[in-house]
Amino acid sequence: MSFHFDYEKSVPVGLPDHALDNMIARQLQPHIMMPPILTKALGTVRRQPFVPALYRNHCHGDANIPLHNPGTPRFLLAPLTLGRLLQRVALKTDQQQESKILILAGGKGYSTALTSEMGLISYLVENQSDLSQEASQNLKAYPNAQVYQRTDLTAGLPEHSPFDIIFIDGGAVSEIPPELIKQLKENGFILALLKRSLVEAEKIALCWGVKLWANGTKEILFDGFAPMNQDFNKPVTFDL
Repeated sequence: MSFHFDYEKSVPVGLPDHALDNMIARQLQPHIMMPPILTKALGTVRRQPFVPALYRNHCHGDANIPLHNPGTPRFLLAPLTLGRLLQRVALKTDQQQESKILILAGGKGYSTALTSEMGLISYLVENQSDLSQEASQNLKAYPNAQVYQRTDLTAGLPEHSPFDIIFIDGGAVSEIPPELIKQLKENGFILALLKRSLVEAEKIALCWGVKLWANGTKEILFDGFAPMNQDFNKPVTFDL
């Protein structure tokens, strides 16, 4: 048997990724209902190209991965946390084709690759130039993904609104900026990890996974822990 590499996706074509299969089978499927479109995307998009080289041999573990220099406020969320949020994306996509999603603080592009693989028109916004450049490189193989660098992530991407879904990636947030609600379609929603309290020297937050609809209705989806996303670390606006 011979193998070759898809250099654009950095995937060893034909070579099974047992760590990825185990991540799906042991961390995700026992805990959440997995729509087929999400299972397929998670099994297709390899995680290694989207994390620093230091973490590539351990990127399937149940941990949040810092995306570059220590102390930077950007993380690849742990598989189960991300899976629980993207489950809502997959359910929406099953019901409505050609949905548009805005991913804020999308890091090196892993979440955007997944939503693109699920068929969504995906817009990633980063304010860190190195991450946005790496995301652009990583997402070349995904024609329905676009990457933008903007200074203020809380402003969203109004020139491409309205969106069916806005996902605040990269860590927990202290608030969901009201400006983002204005960029949703009438039946759209925002997904985020909303801080409840801080632990571990104010670097890790006990949080809720939340779904905020365009009409202001809020749903608590699950409890969890996540590092803070400092770009959204302001006094809480919405009380749950």
